[in-house]
Amino acid sequence: SITDIWQRNGDEIQKEMEEHGFNDILLVPPNIPLAELADKMKMKEDGFAKIVSKNTDKPRIILVHKVQNIIKDTKYGGEQTKNITGQNAQLKNPLSLEEYLIFQGKYYEETGNHLDEIGWTWLSSKFDSRFVSSHWYPVDHRLDVVADDLVFQNGNLGVRPSRCFT
Repeated sequence: SITDIWQRNGDEIQKEMEEHGFNDILLVPPNIPLAELADKMKMKEDGFAKIVSKNTDKPRIILVHKVQNIIKDTKYGGEQTKNITGQNAQLKNPLSLEEYLIFQGKYYEETGNHLDEIGWTWLSSKFDSRFVSSHWYPVDHRLDVVADDLVFQNGNLGVRPSRCFT
């Protein structure tokens, strides 16, 4: 199914990488339970049953920016992605919580560092009517996941743009 996605979207994938600087790809299988991903990340899974994400029932190719702290990196968004409300973040194609956890694990395996040690990242996943955000909390060596209102924003919260192909 990944080959099929690539064949149908290859030109658009290449165009997105060239125009928006995406420099890494996630190949995501369908229906990975959040509880399983949380367990692999050694996270407590309180409330994960209420988190809803789009496209998790489909295999997908996700284009991402392989950069540790997206809100500090001027090449891949920086100031334009920072201090944005949850509802405005959704217009920039953020990762779902599942995709973020997969990318977090991949990034750590490849670099020995965690994503978002500085700042928070809005995600496309929802908890009731709130959007989910996450970051690595180095003091406690854990990944924090929270849900905030659609209009919430602060200077340490941004969006990690991505593109999803199904």
